[in-house]
Amino acid sequence: MFCVLSPPMDGRNLRREPGVAAALFAPPPETLGEHRAWLTAQRADARVLLYVIQEKAPGHGWHDAGWLRFVRDGPERGAPVDVSIALTPEARGHGLAARVLSRVCP
Repeated sequence: MFCVLSPPMDGRNLRREPGVAAALFAPPPETLGEHRAWLTAQRADARVLLYVIQEKAPGHGWHDAGWLRFVRDGPERGAPVDVSIALTPEARGHGLAARVLSRVCP
């Protein structure tokens, strides 16, 4: 398992996946342009850290398994942080989210 900054995956498809969309606070983007605008705003916001979760599958190399996002509730150090994890359907049910959280929030 590996988390990389600066998302290469098409998160728009993951945000539209029913299991992920049901947990979102805002509706998923309708168009690729809307998704790109959202992603640009997220990456420009100093309160947000957005990572892609990659997993190594035997015989298949690394693939994108989801994303991890931290959003600080305020500009001050020590402000509460919201954590979001979204996994592809194939990556769910194997303890990946727990492993990610245990590594980034020990």
